[in-house]
This record gives sequence, C-alpha cells and structure tokens, in this order.
Amino acid sequence: MIRNFSRIVASLAVVLMLGSCASYHMRQGNRMYSDLAYSSAIEEYQKALGKKNFPEGQIKLAECYRLTNNLGKAEEAYGKVMQLKEVQPVHRLRYAQLLMRSGKYEQAKNYFDQYLGSQPTDEGARKLRNSCDSITRWQTDSARYTLEKSGVNTGQSNFSPVWYKDGIVFVSDRTPGKGSTKTYEWTGRPFLDLYYSKSDGKGGYGSPELMRGELNGIYHEGPASFSSKGDTVYFTRNTYVKKKVKKSDDDVVILKICQGIKKDSTFREITDFAYNSIDYSTGHPSLSKDWSRPQNMGYPLNTSYDDFGIALNDSGTAGLVSSNRNTQNTTQDNIYSFAVNDLRFSLEGIAVEKSTQEPLPGVVVELTNKKSGKKESVTTGPDGKFFFKLNPETDYVVVGSRDSYFTNTEPVSTVGKKRSENMFVKLKLEMEQIVVNKPIVLENIYYDLDKYNIRPDAAEGLDKLVGIMKDNPEISIELSSHTDSRAEDKYNMTLSQKRAESAVSYLVSHGIAAERMMAKGYGESRLVNGCSNGVECTEEQHQANRRTEFKVTRMNLK
Repeated sequence: MIRNFSRIVASLAVVLMLGSCASYHMRQGNRMYSDLAYSSAIEEYQKALGKKNFPEGQIKLAECYRLTNNLGKAEEAYGKVMQLKEVQPVHRLRYAQLLMRSGKYEQAKNYFDQYLGSQPTDEGARKLRNSCDSITRWQTDSARYTLEKSGVNTGQSNFSPVWYKDGIVFVSDRTPGKGSTKTYEWTGRPFLDLYYSKSDGKGGYGSPELMRGELNGIYHEGPASFSSKGDTVYFTRNTYVKKKVKKSDDDVVILKICQGIKKDSTFREITDFAYNSIDYSTGHPSLSKDWSRPQNMGYPLNTSYDDFGIALNDSGTAGLVSSNRNTQNTTQDNIYSFAVNDLRFSLEGIAVEKSTQEPLPGVVVELTNKKSGKKESVTTGPDGKFFFKLNPETDYVVVGSRDSYFTNTEPVSTVGKKRSENMFVKLKLEMEQIVVNKPIVLENIYYDLDKYNIRPDAAEGLDKLVGIMKDNPEISIELSSHTDSRAEDKYNMTLSQKRAESAVSYLVSHGIAAERMMAKGYGESRLVNGCSNGVECTEEQHQANRRTEFKVTRMNLK
C-alpha cells in the first residue's frame, strides 16, 4: 500500500514538474512573440507544446511560422489550428492564404468560403477567393520567359537587385565575413546589407562584396535605387540614433529613406529624405525617367509565392527578379535571372481534298496580314502542307486556291494569345472540286409559309454564297429553289421561282454581278425522296425537299 502511494506521489510530481516546465516555455514564447523575436519564440513554443497542449501556443506557433515565411511549417501548424475549438475567422483566412500560396487552390476556396461566411463584407478576401478560379489562366504563359537561379545566391536571402555600374547592387542577410554580426530577432539571421556584384559579361555575376563607404550600418539597409549617372543613391534604412532604433507610438521600428552622394569611389554624406517621419515608415525608393501603367508580368515571373524586386534591362529583353519560390526553404528569398522570349507563332496547315480528305498538292496558299496588308504565298507539295510565321496580336486571312476548285478562305488570329505555340489549323483548306452542273445545297435557307422574302436567319447561309462568289470570280451559277409537294403544282412552281429571284437579288445587293447568276424555281419537280402528291410523309421528310441549291454552270478559267 505504501509502495503504491509512493508511486502515485512520484508520478504526480513528474506531471507537476512537466506542467511547470511547459508553462515556463509558454511564458518565454509569449514574451519573445511580443518582442517580434519570432525565430526564438518558435523554439519555446515547440518545447511547451511537446510537454502540454496549449491552444494559444499552437496558434502563435503557426503565426510565427507564417511571419518568418516558413510556409510549409505554417501550413502544417495552421492545419492543426483548424481542429481547435478556439479557432477564429482570421485563422481560417490565414490558412486559406497559406493553401493558396502553396498552389492548393481548391482547398483554399473552402476556407475562404468559411471565412466569408462569418465576414461577408471583407472584399479583399472575396477577391482572393475569386482569384483561385482564374489562376490557371495566368499560368498558361509558361513559354514567355526563360528563368534560372542566379549565381549570386549562396544560401541566404538575396533580393531586390538594381543595375549599378557594370553589375548589380542587391540586398542580402548573409554574414559579412568579419567582425561581430548583430542578429535580427524576427528571422534569427543577420540584418540586411547592400552588396555589389560585377557582371562577368556572360549573364552571370562575380562574388558579391559589401558596398563600401557609409551605406551599410548596424541595422537594416536596402533596397536601393541609383540615379542615371550612378552618383546618387536612395536606400531604405532603419531609423536609429546612437545605435538605438526609433519606434512609432505603436511600438514599431520605423523605416526611412536616405540619400548618399558618391565621393571618389564610395558613397558618403548620408542624409535623410525630406519626407521621413517618426510617425510612419518610408521605404523602397525607386527612380525612373518615365512611369507607365502597371501590368501583370505573368507566369513564371509571378507565382503563388512572393515575387518582387524586379530589374529589367534597357531593351526589355532580360532582367532579374526576387522570389521565395524555393519550396524547400521559403524563408529565404533568391535572385533569378530571366530572358523574355520572342513571342512568335507559327501556322502549320494542310490543304486536303474535301471529299477524300487526302492531301492536295498545287494549292496556292496566300497569307494576308490584316494589320499591315503584307501578303505571303506558298504552293503545297505532295503532302499538302504549308507553313507561315505569324506576329503576335495580329489578324490574318488565309486563302487557298487551285484551278477547278472552290477557293477557300479561313481567318487566323494571334490577338490575345499569350504564349508561343504552333497554331496548327488543319486549315483543311478543304478544297472542293468544282463540278459543272453539280447541285450544292445551301444549308439553313428557310422561308415563312407562302412567303419569298429573305429572313434574317436565311441571310447567314446566303452570305456564305456571297463569299464563294467573291472568292471565285471565274464561276457563274444557277441558284434554284425547291418546295415540297403539299400545294398545287403550279402554285409551288411560282413560289419557288419568286424565292430563287429573292435569293439572287440578295446576292446582287451584296456586290455580285447579276449576269453571273440565274434564278430558277423548280417547285416540286425535283424531290429528293418519294414524298410526292398523296404520299404520307413526316415533316422532316418534307423539309428535305424544301431547299435552296446552287450549281456552277460555267467557269471562265484564265
């Protein structure tokens, strides 16, 4: 009995000791969290949660991961927060944003919807939710850029490159290499400094060196922007006096813009920008001789991760961009070089014989640029194929012609297309051989009962015939109209003649010479089935007999 009691006391003591220890780490974590020392707070919360379940600790641990850009850990931690009864709407919003950044858009939409269910007036969140549906459209342009990681990255954060002299200046939290290094408690890494790297003339850069002079201090410096002559620099810096940072009334460390003037070979005479304040931050200066309307640079420059700090060369054909897209370590930003690819399109087509679908040689294919009026032409060989280079944002017309065949016209356009691709239009310049006196039915030419005027829906079919006549000026045709058998023969003959004449008049009104056409009404004399007088037929069978046809009666070949 005494032995069992001793075991109970010992176990209770262990539980109390673990609980006390867990509470200690929880308090330490909260203190560091309040001081924005998130990297250290993570360690304390991990120790506390390893011994005891603290919902507050789980939530703050998730926030620490998010605020230090450790997206994988943040997503995992926030997944656990979603299971807590203490979960708040803002936590669902944060989780949705994390899922979105890792490309899990369907899951993100679910948590955006949950958040908006309780916060329906948050338009910012609603826009984020809606963007999950349009993201694939932004990602279709993968051929527009060629992108690769720059050699200036060496395992630390490197970002916001700008052109300077014959190289680049960028921001990095790498260890300077000599002397004591202060640590930024938010990240647990050194403070940011400005570095210079000289171009090697082959698209790469040499070993980075700290900018000399008075640009780099004891806290954060960067990003920077240089004047066109390179003799003045504007850069972001923490506000501090005698090595002590200045904070706003909200206990936030203030950023300011500083100006540096080059003296000899280094920047000195550091002065404050006129509009700095201890009440708010100013930073991220940028200089340009002209500003244009902002536009989305598209994928893959923009991804679901943080993409920023872009520098484009003077010709706009290449540049550098900053991103934390390295999914193995999203806490670090890296610099990527990119080239803007020539956004050209190619049209590959094939001319085929319509009835057999076999390749057709000897077809003259003409491409007309509707913007410039420029024309190009090729003649198909035995394989029937043809090829043209196309410009972006341009409309074209492709025309295929061959003696004794109807000319075929097809539109082609690159307007609105955002990626290079082979526009393989089996343009089937479906070439139909012209056979004299072979009737060709014009689809969807309908008339009201006992009427012969051209209805709007019939005009579309006749417009196609207008196109055929214009594309083939060497042909003359008979345009005929036919009725079914459900009226007097004489009446049907008269009605069909009037309908044929109406169709010819329509073509004349659209520029087709009257002498190239003959109107002929056949009434019910040329039925395509057995639905003659007195025979019971379906409406569909009668409809087959009510048709408008044309046939080539003469070809004036050159």
